[in-house]
Amino acid sequence: MKKIKWLFRFGFYGITCLFFFSCGSSTPPNIKKWAGKEINMSLLSSKNSYFHMLDSAQNKVGSMTFVTYYDGPLFVARDTSLFDDGSVYETAEFVLDTATMKTIGTKIDLLIGESTKLNVNLNQVDNRLQGYYNVTRDTVFNEKKLDTIILHDIFRSEIFMALNAVALKTEDTLALKVFVPTSMLVSDVIIYKIGEEKIEVPYFQNTIDSDVLSVESDGGMPDNIVYIAKNKQRDIVRIVIPNQKLTLNLHNLQ
Repeated sequence: MKKIKWLFRFGFYGITCLFFFSCGSSTPPNIKKWAGKEINMSLLSSKNSYFHMLDSAQNKVGSMTFVTYYDGPLFVARDTSLFDDGSVYETAEFVLDTATMKTIGTKIDLLIGESTKLNVNLNQVDNRLQGYYNVTRDTVFNEKKLDTIILHDIFRSEIFMALNAVALKTEDTLALKVFVPTSMLVSDVIIYKIGEEKIEVPYFQNTIDSDVLSVESDGGMPDNIVYIAKNKQRDIVRIVIPNQKLTLNLHNLQ
């Protein structure tokens, strides 16, 4: 009798577990939605990427450090960009809430030459974008405060924070309204996969296979061609800015 009861209990629990797993969500817990596409959260990792900026003659003209890390449920990206001649210096921080997959805040400090400064501090609260945008030119200071309904899909920074974790097929297209904090404009952007290419970047000793993605805008932000390594972490290894004749190559990664 005890054996029959045990078998019945085991069978009941087994059926219950089978029912639970078959009726539950089939989406892996590390897969979420971003910009209408599935995103592999395991590829949003903590790391320090160091890029060299090259001009059209492939001479180094600047550098960019892009740091990403987790602060609880928040995914934070900080970048520092500097032209070697001192003409441009920028620091920026962007905070993505991994629960909602929305950027909830950004801070930007931009110095152009010795006379022009730009400071941006924005937060997304519920369905509103709030904060300020300050510009100082010589001794003239202008401030623009913002409190408006959100009319965009993503921040521009999210492209470089999250695009490597989205598996885009050649026929896929992402049509998005992208908010550009440095201009306070919303740009219509189309992202699609151009193809695949073997490239050389300083960080890798040999050529590396990469997916090549095009980021085309209506002119509200620079176009980009983004190269994503077909390795385990799908690192962004090259960014080309055709209009500015600049190339960013991955030089070091920690």
